[in-house]
Parts: sequence; C-alpha cells; structure tokens
Amino acid sequence: PFSSFWHPPGSTASRDSPTSSHYASLDINITHPIRTTQLAIAHFLSVRQSAAAASQPPSHEPLFHIIHVSSIAGQVTPLFAPLYNASKHAVSGFVRTLAPLDAACGIRITAVAPGVIDTPMWRENPEKLRLFNDKEGGDEWVSADDVAEVMGSLVDGREEVDVVAASASAGAGATGLPSGDSREGWRKVKAEGGLILEVSKGRVRKVEQFMDAGPMGAGNSVSNAKLAYQDVFKMLESGTWGT
Repeated sequence: PFSSFWHPPGSTASRDSPTSSHYASLDINITHPIRTTQLAIAHFLSVRQSAAAASQPPSHEPLFHIIHVSSIAGQVTPLFAPLYNASKHAVSGFVRTLAPLDAACGIRITAVAPGVIDTPMWRENPEKLRLFNDKEGGDEWVSADDVAEVMGSLVDGREEVDVVAASASAGAGATGLPSGDSREGWRKVKAEGGLILEVSKGRVRKVEQFMDAGPMGAGNSVSNAKLAYQDVFKMLESGTWGT
C-alpha cells in the first residue's frame, strides 16, 4: 500500500513517515486539489481584472472552469479504505462549498464521481484486482474514456447536461444523449457550480447534496470486497497492529 490507514506510518508496508503529520493519500487526493484550486482562482481573477482594466465588455457566461475528480467513495464508506473515502468525501464537499463562485465570479467548479474505472491503478495492483470479479455475470468496469467524455461536457460551456433518471436502466453512452434528445429515462440538469456527476457503466447520474440514493448500476461495486474486510480483521486480531 502506498498510504493506508490500516498500515500506520512506520509499519513495513507504509510509505508514510511516522515523524510527519501528513498522509500521502490525503495530500494527493485533497490537499493538492485544494491548493491547485487556490492557484487557479487567483489566476482567473487576475485575467478577469486585466480584461476589466482594458475596458473589454463584461461577460455573464462562466469563462473559467475547474473540474475535480471525486468518486463513488465520496458517497459510500467501505472499511478497507478509510483515508481514500475521507478524501473523496472531502473533495465533494469542497466542490459544493465553492458553488457560489459560478454566479459571483464566473468560475465554475464541478466534479465527476466515477465508479470502478478500468485503469492501471486497478489492473496493475494485485491486492486491489482480486476484489474485482471478472467472471461472466460478475463486476463491470467503467471506461476511462467515458469519464473523460463526461468531464468534457462539464467544461465545454453547455447550459445543461444529460443524466439518467433514477428509474432508468443501464444503457446508451456515457454522456447519455445528444442535445435535444428526449429519450425516456434521461433528463437534463443545469450545468452549474457545485454539480457532481457520478459516472458508472453506461450511466451518468447527478449526485444530490441531500437525500441522495447512492451509487446505482453496474460499475459501482466489487463483488469480492469481503476479502479486504477479512484482511483488516486479521490484522486487528494479530495483537500487534499499530505498534
């Protein structure tokens, strides 16, 4: 593990230093995105101020976009990944907090929340890959291309994005429908600051801030997660965990 709650700093499997107050997992997944956002906002404001000084006509359209990568781990809480879960919950909260910048400053901050993406981070990590059931009828991957396509839809200036209705079955492409298509089972939502879109297998869903139903559809789970739970309990029962 690179940085894991279940492998405390100083343990053989951990890369976190016992003399540091930092966890690499949190630095990568939340501290760095926060700092990058600060830098981006400062730059965007500078550009806007320069345009105003040059007497360029103001625009009411959002000119600037920041998009973050949250995860379905920002909605669920599997025991085996506390630091990752905490960081993705933080990313989602961070994005929602900055939503008013859209209307006030023309800076739109949004996020995608992918499911289990088919990337080397899974494929080349045997400890993670064993959780995925690749047998027929088992788990399904979410395409990285589909996630990228949804990210593109959040930054291309469109006023609305297509998402699947809660009752719709899986199908169609990642971004759903071309503009103007009213196929049953899909709906349009306003593209605005604070919007978080869950990307699963063939589905895009708006993650609501309150009373959200949680991740839906294929590509949002791993059938063998119990193996990771067993690993955690085995470590805790060893009598030496954390020492």
